[in-house]
Amino acid sequence: MEEKLTSSNVEIVTIKPIVDESGRKTGKFERLTKEQLDVLVADL
Repeated sequence: MEEKLTSSNVEIVTIKPIVDESGRKTGKFERLTKEQLDVLVADL
């Protein structure tokens, strides 16, 4: 049995590439909020 996609059973993380003060490439992680997930799931 397949579950329906909802904001309570999925997690999305974005990684933004940045360069730190010493010039090294790194990334900043951000987890989407429940409200942001609700909007994305509703669009699917």
